[in-house]
Amino acid sequence: MTDYAPKHPGIHVLRPKVSDVVPYVDWEAFLYGWDFKGNYARIMANPVTRAPAEKLIADAYVFLEKNATIFQLQAVCGVFPAHKFGDDFELTRPDGKTFRFFTLRQQNKSSEYPYYYALADFIKEDDFVGAQIVTAGNAMPFVSQMRAQNDDYSTILAQSLFNRLAEAMSEYVHHEMRTRIWGYAPNEKLSIEDLLAGHYQGIRPAPGYPQQPDHSEKFTIFNLLNASETISVRLTESAMMMPEASTCALCFARPQACYFSLGKIASDQLQDYIRRKGWTPEEAKVWTAPLIS
Repeated sequence: MTDYAPKHPGIHVLRPKVSDVVPYVDWEAFLYGWDFKGNYARIMANPVTRAPAEKLIADAYVFLEKNATIFQLQAVCGVFPAHKFGDDFELTRPDGKTFRFFTLRQQNKSSEYPYYYALADFIKEDDFVGAQIVTAGNAMPFVSQMRAQNDDYSTILAQSLFNRLAEAMSEYVHHEMRTRIWGYAPNEKLSIEDLLAGHYQGIRPAPGYPQQPDHSEKFTIFNLLNASETISVRLTESAMMMPEASTCALCFARPQACYFSLGKIASDQLQDYIRRKGWTPEEAKVWTAPLIS
């Protein structure tokens, strides 16, 4: 048995309190959404930007404490046996059902990426791969209420905090997976700054991002985790997550796992990917647009 076997196998549903997740909020990203430029340290070192940035963050903390009940923090995650098939792999759920994931391989080598990476490269024989889906809940009821009261500041603040809590939930759940559920890094001791910078073992790539631009892989993650039956989140036909303040990802634990940008792929790989996915010409036209853009 591999040394990456999960300490607590199976599917887990987490519903943390807002206070559990707030420490994982990326306040630099929060400020960026309010048109503050530069990194957090630079913003706070600048006498012109420090005071308004501190006030905005203070207002955010007050808002979170006062309105904690408007957020519905939920997550479902799990770690599953993984078996490779070329550039693809299958994950097996405890009930024996398998789910195949498809990956794409870089075709442009550079000094930044000395190898032609595919996500399947980060899986060994008799290995495990994790998955997670998180949501901060539906912002629209509160946002609609604030708009009706012409409270633009609270409207924008709420929208921003829903998005930031969704990202913070992703960090929180991934930390829980690494240290407790999967448990391959039980002694991890990192600051919040290091966590947000990704200075932990493993990666958390999401469909639609540079490592795997194909958004349709979200459907497989949702089916794997029975997401629509366990937490209040769903996918639209175009693979948009609802509520919007939600994220999903696969989790790879191996030390060599790294983030990379797929870049452009050649037509022969694209056609092979379409064949492996089993897409009709109409489906291929819909889903391959991000792969060739």
